[in-house]
Amino acid sequence: MIESRNQFSDKIEFTNKKAWLIVDIVGNIKYSNQTFTEIFHLNKDDNLNKLKILPDFHSITVKLSESEITEFSNSFIYETEEQIFNFQIEIEKVILFNSPYFVIVFNAQEEEKYIEDKISNLHFALEYGKIPVIIFDNRGIISFVTNSFEKIFSCELDKIYNSHISSLFLPYLKPNQLENLISSIESGEQWNETISLSFNKEQPLYFELKLNPIHNDEGKTLNFVLTVHDISSYILKNETIKKSEKRLKSIINNISDLLIILKQSNNFICFENANDNFLKIFNIDKDYCYHKNYEDFLPKSLTSEIEEAISKLKVELGGVYEFEFKASDSHYSGKITSIEKTNGSELLYIVSLKDITNEKKKKKQLKELYKKEMQLNRLKTTFLQNMSHEIRTPFTEIMGYSDIMVESIEEEDYETVIEITDSLKHVLNRVVNLFENIIEVSEIEAGEVNLETVSINCNQILNAVYNKKLEDAKKRGLEFELDLDEEEYLCLVDWVKFEKIILNLVENAIKYTDKGNIKISSKKMEDHIIIKIADTGLGINEKIIFQLLEPFVQEELDGHSRNYEGAGLGLTIACEYTKLMNGEMSIKSEKKIGTEINLTFPIEIK
Repeated sequence: MIESRNQFSDKIEFTNKKAWLIVDIVGNIKYSNQTFTEIFHLNKDDNLNKLKILPDFHSITVKLSESEITEFSNSFIYETEEQIFNFQIEIEKVILFNSPYFVIVFNAQEEEKYIEDKISNLHFALEYGKIPVIIFDNRGIISFVTNSFEKIFSCELDKIYNSHISSLFLPYLKPNQLENLISSIESGEQWNETISLSFNKEQPLYFELKLNPIHNDEGKTLNFVLTVHDISSYILKNETIKKSEKRLKSIINNISDLLIILKQSNNFICFENANDNFLKIFNIDKDYCYHKNYEDFLPKSLTSEIEEAISKLKVELGGVYEFEFKASDSHYSGKITSIEKTNGSELLYIVSLKDITNEKKKKKQLKELYKKEMQLNRLKTTFLQNMSHEIRTPFTEIMGYSDIMVESIEEEDYETVIEITDSLKHVLNRVVNLFENIIEVSEIEAGEVNLETVSINCNQILNAVYNKKLEDAKKRGLEFELDLDEEEYLCLVDWVKFEKIILNLVENAIKYTDKGNIKISSKKMEDHIIIKIADTGLGINEKIIFQLLEPFVQEELDGHSRNYEGAGLGLTIACEYTKLMNGEMSIKSEKKIGTEINLTFPIEIK
């Protein structure tokens, strides 16, 4: 609300000779004195903007309300049908009830100042509008520039006044652009051009120059007004859009996943776009397939999945449907989502396919590795159990034999002492054998086995092992046969390790055969000698034969409840030594029938 006149008396002294009034921000008159009413024929609640006053009151009051400036003074022109009045007007902003109001005082001026004031008003309007402007005549001679123009082009009016416009724009326009500007001035035509300016090595700014001629009533060109518009945001926005589109296209084509876009319109689904990877994998001609039925050129397995996905996405628009399918030897993981176009009459389906062939292979490998890891953990447990059993048992025997020896010596029973000594030797040999086998396996796994190869007659070693183990076989009531080829064949092997192979296999045969026979044989086949060690023992489960070639693995896993002693290293050592000496080992076995092991070594050519 507007209070009485007395509330403003402390701000401005009013006289009856001056016209004054109070208006709000939109120009509605809240109070005016009699002088104002008589001159301008406006009353309370009328709008001041009804007056034909230059510059416009409304723009001034709005600017003042937004700024910290509280006072403003300038010349204003008031035109009627009969004459023109020139006033010096003072405007003061006051805040009442948190709203801005304006006290306006009109002071009449002499008529001869009209032209000067009009020029002043024009200058104010140009500067206040913050639009860079330069004015020059039909010869191109500069007469006026705004401050904002001076700042952009680093020029001052007093230095360029009466200069030709071409000298100002020479550093900024190309020769052909400058030529077009001069030609437009000479012909009195409009002209526009875009230029870029860089300030302090920052990103360049873009400006549009617009030339407009000013004609008199007879159509003659009197002056030109050249305005400068900053279009940097527009240019940069367009450049950003172009770069984004180019980058997006590049990104899509460089995505390793396969991508296809389908468009649905009036229940017809057609091919819209696809990245290069998709086109290459499915051998699709992009131009030929454009807007054609996608079912005509995609694999049936894929189109079936897409059809099912689309039927579900119609219910849940914007959702994601996942699937898997196989094409040739490749496996793919697919995702489909839908997007409604802005017009609402079309749908886009985006289908992405990821090649998971290697992923599936890796998963399979991981499962196998996990299975192997579990087996290794089981083997570790078995090894510890076996070692505990294999080490504890002989040392328990040694302790028992020691007690018996002490008693026998005290009783002077030396025959018993001699017998126990033989038993102790057997036990100690067993322990030494165990440690030797462990050392040999560690050397094999570390690749540190040294071979001292010599040419030897294999039958000679087979015969030696036979004689060494014949007594052990007899003690178990087994028939032990030796069937060697009559000819002597030389093989290039490490004598000690070759004998170790045969010895380990024969010992296993004797250990796991309760009745029947064991046979060692050799025969020549082409340029190889085949050594066979067969038994009629317990046999091995065919499914775990290759597992038994791993260290510390035995068919009976529990070290505390096994029926047979041993650490499960003999077969491993025999197999690895055979391979190191260019030989091959094969195992045939059947439970409760027996086992047959064949060793093949190349014969040395003389």
